[in-house]
Amino acid sequence: MFQNDGFSLERTLGAILISAVTPNSQDVAATEAQKKLVNTQAERISLLTSMIRSFRVADRVNPDSKVAMPASLRPNEAALDPLKLLTPQNAEGMRPVGLFNRLDLSPANFKYCGEHRIVYAKGDPVERANRFFLIIEAAVDNPDPQNRPEGCLGIARFWDSLKGKTGQELKTALEKFYYEGDTDGDGTADIQPVIHHQHFGLPFGQVRGNLFVTGGDIGNNPWMLREWRVSVSPDGSAVFVPDTVKANPHPALYGTAAANEVEGFGDLRFDFQDDFVRIHVRELIETELRAQKDGKTPTPTELFAGVGARFPNRSNTFESISQGDNDDPLKRAENTGLPTGVDSELKNFRLSQGSTLTPQHILARAGAVSCGGCHQFSVGQEIAPNVKWPATAPGGFTHVTEKRELSEALEKHFLPARCENLDNFLNKVAPTTMTVASGPTTSVSAHAKGAAGPAPTEPTPSSTAGAVASSTQGPPTAAAKARQALTRVAPAESRLERLEAVRDLEEQVQTARRQDRQEAGAFMTYRRPH
Repeated sequence: MFQNDGFSLERTLGAILISAVTPNSQDVAATEAQKKLVNTQAERISLLTSMIRSFRVADRVNPDSKVAMPASLRPNEAALDPLKLLTPQNAEGMRPVGLFNRLDLSPANFKYCGEHRIVYAKGDPVERANRFFLIIEAAVDNPDPQNRPEGCLGIARFWDSLKGKTGQELKTALEKFYYEGDTDGDGTADIQPVIHHQHFGLPFGQVRGNLFVTGGDIGNNPWMLREWRVSVSPDGSAVFVPDTVKANPHPALYGTAAANEVEGFGDLRFDFQDDFVRIHVRELIETELRAQKDGKTPTPTELFAGVGARFPNRSNTFESISQGDNDDPLKRAENTGLPTGVDSELKNFRLSQGSTLTPQHILARAGAVSCGGCHQFSVGQEIAPNVKWPATAPGGFTHVTEKRELSEALEKHFLPARCENLDNFLNKVAPTTMTVASGPTTSVSAHAKGAAGPAPTEPTPSSTAGAVASSTQGPPTAAAKARQALTRVAPAESRLERLEAVRDLEEQVQTARRQDRQEAGAFMTYRRPH
């Protein structure tokens, strides 16, 4: 299915660049000419280079807490050749190894229809200490102007329709979905294409990396996960910018004070540990509490797929190390008062008779929902009595390998839970017909099968017209404000004006993402990347 460059990184970056072109409704020919100009090898290399450059920059400041959280320098990733990465036939080339449906990451208000992902891996043949993965995670706009659940039903039905398809039929359906927005195979766009620059951080969605290019020095270049999102430069070009790794509080926040800590970190630690006991313990046992109401005990799969916490971004850092135990909350919290506080809080909940959850189980859960924990250091740790976090893929540290092998966690737990969520959604939402909002480049009508769900929520427009229209129905949402800010970058006449427009865009995007992270999920209370 992945032959002939159908899902190549080159094609994906080209689609991001093309979709970033501001359409000129008065001159369609000029818009098409501009799209050709940006979809060149030079521009694709430039976009990928913006990510590679981030590996040589250590300075990072959390945008919410304003506390410095430096990232490690990664000299070997910084030396990667973007041209080789973009050439699948090259030994260093990136190749697609998996496509994943994460409809289950939809927020409860369905302003977007979860995430839809492509995983790329470097290397053929694979070198044990020279590995590099990118996960393209598109948060696809709900095409329904009122953000009703039925807006996402066309996407859900698309994934369900893949059952029984193989070979070229399967490949064609997925290509048309990801790159053309065709969900029903009729050759017309039903939604914005999955691969669209707005779906990778403007304001929702992201790109994550799993890094292990060691140059032979494994100790100083451990397996590490990072995150970026797409933004725009002052000249209007799409660029990757580093972002905090979600659900990954800085590991030092679980521990004791260290010498020479940066300003504000001590106060952040105090607040974090206080919130962990008061707020996050309750969140991390939500699966048990919900099951208990139904007179049940959660299964291991329900725990693995459902455990989560709503850690605020102000505590998140810019990297998550899966190798060793340096980032493990269990290790970090040793010799602190945090386990005692967790133990006291657990006693406040009326868990089922005989429950023996311990502070160590809770801290292990906090680690497991982090990138580093889920990708390795939590494997084999108990998150409940006799329930151990499942294994990663052969060789460790990934959930899908360069050879497209899947992890035990995916095959036995995560994927079955996601399939169940998809089936439940399809069974609960009834058919209806609606007109889809105009996207920034395509205006389409679609038949989405949907239902009476929650009361219609405020629209999240994906175009200037939609953003203006929303103001007549109520105050613009944070997402709408971010999209409005995006439209103000290109028209700015001077470089100074564009810098100010980009600054405003960044502020609006951060606000929208901050709000989104605090919202419940449609399928799980506490959404998490894994």
